[in-house]
Amino acid sequence: MRSPRARRQAGVTLLEAILVLVVLGVLASIAVGSIGGATSAADVRRVQNALIGDLRTARMRAMGCGREEGKIHVSIDEGDGWEMADPHCGEPIYGDRDGVTLSSSPSSDVVFTYPWGALQGSSPSAVTIQLSSGDTSQTIRVEPSGAIQCESCGR
Repeated sequence: MRSPRARRQAGVTLLEAILVLVVLGVLASIAVGSIGGATSAADVRRVQNALIGDLRTARMRAMGCGREEGKIHVSIDEGDGWEMADPHCGEPIYGDRDGVTLSSSPSSDVVFTYPWGALQGSSPSAVTIQLSSGDTSQTIRVEPSGAIQCESCGR
């Protein structure tokens, strides 16, 4: 006959349950940190795509406006986003930066001109717009010809 000590109870002890919960908590915190990084990358990509679309719309309006003095200004504001307004060439467009930091160089305005949609000026330089959030950053470049390019678009 067996002694009462030899009989083993089925189940887990309180210590084992606490240990499993601690391990799950650590794994969950690692997963949340990874998701946060993916969210900031998605935010930058979304704002980048919206800004590229609006820059292309501005260039198209400058080319199609049909006025010699036709200029479409896109103002880049590091705090608010961007704005494109010309009462003669369509409805204004406002873009929200949604927590993504915007900075442009050499200035905060991109000005497309009639008839070819090139940047304003006799010898304009390219405008570079940097978008960043967390560890993620992207660059949009508007060439003097008005062409809009971005690093890692479509990737």
